[in-house]
Amino acid sequence: MEAMIDRLAGTIVLSEPGRVVLDVHGVGYQVLVPERDLARLPLGAERVVLHTHVVYGEDRQEAFGFLAVRERDVFRQLLAVAGVGPRTALAVLSGMTVEALRDAILREDRKALLKTPGVGQKLAGRLLLELKDKALAWAAEAPGAAPAAGPQADDERAVQALAGMGYRPAHAAHAVEVARAKLGAEATFEQILRQALLEAVG
Repeated sequence: MEAMIDRLAGTIVLSEPGRVVLDVHGVGYQVLVPERDLARLPLGAERVVLHTHVVYGEDRQEAFGFLAVRERDVFRQLLAVAGVGPRTALAVLSGMTVEALRDAILREDRKALLKTPGVGQKLAGRLLLELKDKALAWAAEAPGAAPAAGPQADDERAVQALAGMGYRPAHAAHAVEVARAKLGAEATFEQILRQALLEAVG
């Protein structure tokens, strides 16, 4: 079993479209990164941490790096979709934030996915189908401190998630209220958000 490199910390000595070279204690690692991250990666003395996923092939290995653990985890979930290779997964996250990808999947916005190079109609359909439940989990994630628990807190998070997708706050709150009334107090955040989406577009 190959050793996994989970993160690399060092200084960037070379930055080119789609990749950087990270100097780690005198060893230069080529890391492929999303285009959106390139502008945020400082060239020079400042220390950078990249959360990595390494793909091993017969004749080479490639390291893919991300500024946030969440992006790296979504990259791995993209790889689990049939027909998605590492370059396509990287292209998706180069063109869309995790939030934009989440919204496209939950809204079943095929056109947004088709803007990614390498994503055709069939692959876009698989992404919408296979990532729907995972996208609900992305919506449940709150960067930073752990969110409060309980039905009221879940409902507030669901309203915020819908508002983040472009729904008016009042419309989002009503959709969540209807969803909670239908599903009851035991329903989880993911269940409430899924039902609220149906109510919002209905």
